[in-house]
Formats: sequence, structure tokens, C-alpha cells
Amino acid sequence: MHDSTSRFPVSTLAFRALLLLYPSRFRARFAIQMREDFGDMLRLRGRLASWKRALGDLVRSVPRELLKASWQRAPHRRLNQKNRRDRWTASVLQDFRYAIRGLTKAPGYASIAIVTLALGIGANTAIFTLVNGILLKPPPFRDPGSIIAVWQHHTQSDELKNAISPATFRDFEQQNTVFDGLVAYYHSGTTVTGDEEIPEQIQIGMVMPGFFTVLGTEPVLGRAFREEEGQPGNHRVTVLSGEYWGRRFGADSSVIGTTITLSRVDYEIVGVMPPGIDLSFEASLWLPIAFNEGRWNNRGSHYLAAIGRLEPDMTIDEARSELETIAARLGVAYPEENEGWGVTVLSLHDDLVGHMRPALLLLQGAVLLVLLIACVNVANLQLARGSRRQGEFAIRTALGARRSRLIRFLFSESMVLAALGAVFGLLFGWVIVEVVKVLAPDSLAGVQSITLDRSVLA
Repeated sequence: MHDSTSRFPVSTLAFRALLLLYPSRFRARFAIQMREDFGDMLRLRGRLASWKRALGDLVRSVPRELLKASWQRAPHRRLNQKNRRDRWTASVLQDFRYAIRGLTKAPGYASIAIVTLALGIGANTAIFTLVNGILLKPPPFRDPGSIIAVWQHHTQSDELKNAISPATFRDFEQQNTVFDGLVAYYHSGTTVTGDEEIPEQIQIGMVMPGFFTVLGTEPVLGRAFREEEGQPGNHRVTVLSGEYWGRRFGADSSVIGTTITLSRVDYEIVGVMPPGIDLSFEASLWLPIAFNEGRWNNRGSHYLAAIGRLEPDMTIDEARSELETIAARLGVAYPEENEGWGVTVLSLHDDLVGHMRPALLLLQGAVLLVLLIACVNVANLQLARGSRRQGEFAIRTALGARRSRLIRFLFSESMVLAALGAVFGLLFGWVIVEVVKVLAPDSLAGVQSITLDRSVLA
């Protein structure tokens, strides 16, 4: 070997460098022997043959030995990683146990912090639920943006949403070119009677036969009204709401074809609509409007509301412009009944909840401020508690606790407070939403279907 080193110094050094490609354990066992074998080949075979043989061995053996070493180290590496992960998990759990123990030893501080957070979180959760369910969530109808509400207003009144007379509505229906369908409706009350039933007062919706077509709502059972059922004599049919069907009939599918007695008159049940069809009133069932010509020609009585579905490519501004033109024309043709009456055209969503927008947004801002104040108060409580615990932290540091461990401990304590505040906040928010649903007026559409929006906690 010494002879080959002196005769072939460059080749010997190059071979030693290539041996570094092998894993360290392999080199410790075989590197000396491999250098000696390479030196012998240099003396006996010469430089070219020796390198040809050595490079072939290296190409075959280096990848194999590296892979073998990797597999040998993998279990140890995985075990070390698992051990470190287990130690970290145990340390975190220990921090949470210490945090819970510390809070139980300071019940006054913990109670005030949790109640403060619960009030802020609960109020924000409840109000965001109402804002989302009422203002942000569109009505549960097909393509609700194309559904328009039509009202009248008088130049001598500040009220922008007055009902429409039957004759004026018929003129709007027959003379417009912007609606795919325009229907009238109004709400009323009746009594459910029967030989074996307890009389019950309910709200009903009187609607034109195309009402559900304009809304784009399909029945869950049976059918909607037919056009001929809007004629006198053919109108003794009714469609139930999903809520009333479940409450009075136990969601029995065999109800289709049976009769229900309303104010001592029998009506055949032909369909059931899905829940959530609320247009400023909560109807238990619907009956078709079946006016005779005398009632349709009435211009003096204003009691109809109207909704329409725009034709494709038509806008609300175009609908407003055309209906205002028709209203002006009617004012000239019928000055005694129609003069001074204009038209109010709104999207259905704005018509149903637009009057609640300012109050709800103001309330949302107020509860956000309450949450901010709650967070500031809890932070001040934690600072005051921290100043009283300086001695405790000094002892922990003297016993070897690192600053990162103390920070993690305080973070764990804050997480416990936040979690408990969130739990009680959800309960408080649920109570607020349920109280609002009980106290909400019937004119607030969709409020009864609102449930607590837990996603706000994210």
C-alpha cells in the first residue's frame, strides 16, 4: 500500500475521496481494506484497469449501502420523533392541568373572566346569526334576485308601501312587458272547524294561482294551484304550508285529496309547500283568489300586494320605469281614483327585510364594541393577576423553567378561559335568538327558521 501511494499518489487520494460516498458505519468497517485492495490492483494491473474495476464496484455498491443505512436509521428516527412528540404532548397536557388547577384556586377571577367573555361572545353570535339569517341570506326561492315587489305610494303621503287596488293591479298585469309573471296576494284570517276538531284561528294567504310559479317554489307533496282555480266556483282548494302540515296533520302524506273545513266551508287539500315561505306574514295555508268582475273592477279599495318575476335580461330599473309610466297613464284615465298614485318597486329581499337593515347593522356594531370592551377587561384582569404572580414565576424560573415554558403555561390558561367563555357564550347566544324569535313580529319574514350560527365562533 505504501508503495502504491508513492507511485500513484493522485489515484490513491481520489479513491479515498470516493470512499466518502459510503455511509460512515460502512467506512469504519471496510475503508482500510478497500484502500489496500485498490493499492494492490494499482501495482498489479495498472491505473486504467484498477479504476475501471473500482468505479464499477462503487456504482453498484454505494446506492445499496446508502439505502441499507437509511432503512437501519429510520426506526430509530421514527422512535425519536415519537418520543419527542409524546414528551411535548405530555408537557402541553400538564400545562393545561396546571392552568385548570390555578383557575379553580382563583374562582372570583375565573368567574368574572368567563362571564365577561360569554356575554361578549354570546351577544355577537346571536346578532351575527340574525344579521346573516335576515339581511345576508337571500329568500329561499329560485333566482330570488329576479323577484320584484310592487307597491303604490301617494304624492301626499310619506308611506312608500301602500297596497294596490284590484283594478289597478289588473292594469299593471295586462299592460306591462317586463314581467314573466305578476301576481297579487293578501293575507287574512280564518277559523279551522270540524265536527271532531277544536276550532283554531290561523293566518291564511289569499293568492293568485300563479303565485308559487312566480316564487319558483315546487310543492313537496301534491301540486300547486291551477289557473282555472282562480275562477269563482272552482276555488274550493287549498295548499298547506310545510309547518302547518307537520303541526296539524303530523306530516301525513295521505292528506292530499282530503278536506279541511275553514269557517264551515270545506276545501280540498291539493298540495303541501316546503317550510319558509313567509312574505311579511306567516301563512298556515293558502287559498286561491277568485274575484268576480265586480271586485276586479274596484279602484277605490287598496288591499292587494304584488310580486313579479322579471323577464330574462330585464332589470329592476326598467320595471320601475314602465310601471311608473302605466301609473301616470292611469292617473289621467281615472283621475278620481288613480291621480297622485305612483309606484314603489323593490327587490323582494329589500321589501321583506330592508326596514330592519339600519337597526340590525347598528346593533351589530354595538355588540362588536361590547366584545372589544370584554376583551380589554379580561386582558386587564390577566395583567393584574400576572403582577401578583411574580413571586410564583420567579420560583419556577429558579427551578429551571424556561421563559418559553412560562409563556406556554400562560397561553394554556388563556385558552381554558376562552374555551369556557365560548361554551357559555353559545348558550347565551342561543337564548337570545330564541327570545327574538318569540318576540319578533309576523311581518319579519324568515325569522322563525333562523338557528344559531355556530360558524361565527371560527
